[in-house]
Amino acid sequence: MIFHRPKHIFNYFIHRSVDEIYYSVGLRRFGIQLVGLYEPIFLYTFFGNNLSKVFFFFAFILGGHSLLVPLGGRLMARYGVKHSMLLSIPFLMAFYLLLFFSGKLAWLIYLAPIAAILYRITFLPAFHADFAKLSSRKKRGKQLSFLNVITLAGSIAGPLIGAFILTEFGFHILFIIVTVILLLSMIPLILSIEIKPHYQDSYKSAIGLIFKKGWRLKTLSLMLYGIDSGISVNFWPLFLFIIAINYANLGIISSISLLLSLAIIFYTAHATDKYDKIKVFRSGCFLASLGQIAKIFVQGAPSAVAAQSFLQIGDTLDTTPLTAYIYDTTQRERIHEGRFIIFREIVQNLGTFFIYAFAGFFFLLFPDSRIVVFFPIAALSIFLAGILGKVFEKRITEHKDIIKGELGDHM
Repeated sequence: MIFHRPKHIFNYFIHRSVDEIYYSVGLRRFGIQLVGLYEPIFLYTFFGNNLSKVFFFFAFILGGHSLLVPLGGRLMARYGVKHSMLLSIPFLMAFYLLLFFSGKLAWLIYLAPIAAILYRITFLPAFHADFAKLSSRKKRGKQLSFLNVITLAGSIAGPLIGAFILTEFGFHILFIIVTVILLLSMIPLILSIEIKPHYQDSYKSAIGLIFKKGWRLKTLSLMLYGIDSGISVNFWPLFLFIIAINYANLGIISSISLLLSLAIIFYTAHATDKYDKIKVFRSGCFLASLGQIAKIFVQGAPSAVAAQSFLQIGDTLDTTPLTAYIYDTTQRERIHEGRFIIFREIVQNLGTFFIYAFAGFFFLLFPDSRIVVFFPIAALSIFLAGILGKVFEKRITEHKDIIKGELGDHM
């Protein structure tokens, strides 16, 4: 047994032989939460209040991630999850340093997306493959939730601390502090054990999987999920900033919604382990769609807190069971561990790329339009993702024509 019976909830991680990875991830997430909410705002001001350039910036990152993440899968299989995650941190540090120095050398801003892509393709597949391999299928909802509790503690404080630093010292000091925290996050990772998942898909097979019969509706569902996620992550803080909500209130809105997420996370864990994961995922999608609709009517900080808090309930209910389902599927694989993880990384981020690219062209043609017009798109996308999520309840059965470069035996 990898997970021992705990005396209390945090023992799910404290007695594990790979605790160091999760301590590292906790530090990394805290560092990112200090600045993550304010990244699109930094870019918005850097590009002279040009929304089109901001969304093209993010579209480049997400498009590059979708195209190159299969290479990240092969990298983690060859060198192991520990080395892959270690390699990712300098790239993330480089991203923030490039943003820092772009104030003096503006052309450096165009190198930052490259650093972000390299970070994402080396970190995300490795982290998800590690957790999928080491967690227990019967208690995966609880184990995911306990991990979220550990990382959410920093996430709740992060936006508030970030807002204080921004108000008192500005973006440059914030970027330096985040870089130092990311450097510290490497220390526990160095001490962790190494795991090498079996992932042998070629680049062509990994990309081609999204067009395979039996996978197309899954592709569409996850792409729609990615559209909603992209609008929540970067459209929302820009919208609040444009309607004149200051940094302090932005931090409060984010922290309150994350606190609410923490409050319902154990219910989500129970539901994920007790009930059908996809049914829980679909219910979360439907609630999240109502939260996106509520954003249309936001006028100030109080209504923003209400809308974001409601959305956070849906997001918590859909994210945990979907991730647990992906880990379940990954753990069943024998020849191509990580295939479904890479598949999810490709198509979900492809959906986010499409909405960012569309927004880039939209605001290029209609620069005076309001961001609020994208919230109904998010609501419809996550609602349809929930409806199409039903296809995940049917496991893809083994076909006789499956060979090494094609579909794996256990998908």
